[in-house]
Amino acid sequence: MTIVSGLLGKAQNLLGKAITRKTKVYDASKNRFVVAGITLDGLTSVELSGDVISKTETGIDAQYYAYYETFENVTARLTVLPTAQCNDVLKALKHAQTRRKGWVKVSMYDNGNFIGNFHGHLISAGALTQGIEAGDIEYTFGLYPLDTTIIANTLTEETPVAIEPDSPDYIPQN
Repeated sequence: MTIVSGLLGKAQNLLGKAITRKTKVYDASKNRFVVAGITLDGLTSVELSGDVISKTETGIDAQYYAYYETFENVTARLTVLPTAQCNDVLKALKHAQTRRKGWVKVSMYDNGNFIGNFHGHLISAGALTQGIEAGDIEYTFGLYPLDTTIIANTLTEETPVAIEPDSPDYIPQN
C-alpha cells in the first residue's frame, strides 16, 4: 500500500504544478507602434524583419563555402486601415522627410512587452487603391536600433517637425 500512496502523492504534486503553471495569453490590443511620440491607430499588422547576422558565399567548387558577418538594418512593414487617423500623420511625415530629411524616434511593443527604440525613416508609403472595398495601406520603415539605456534616452534631443500652413498635409490645431 505504501507504493501506491507514494505514487499518488507524486501524481498530485505533478497535477498541482500543471494547474498552477501560468502561460501568457496573446492580446493584440497591447501591441503598439509609436512614431515620433504618436501611437499609430488602425494597424492591422506590423512585421519586423529578422536580424541578418551573416551571409554565405559559395564557389564553383562545391568544397568552397564561407560565411562572413554582416549587419543589415531591420525594417518594419505596417499595414494600416484606409480610414485610420494615423494615415494623415504618416503622410505628413512623408512630406516632412522629403523636405528636411532626418530621423524620427520609433518604439515598438509586442503584447505589452517593450521590443525596442529605433531611429526610423520612411522607406515607402502605400499606394492608394480605389474599388468596391478599400484596401489596406502599407508603409515601410527603415529602423536603426537606439541605445536604450537611461542615460542615452535622457541625452537624446528630438526636434519636432512643423508642417507649414500652405502644405497639403497641414492639420489646423483647434
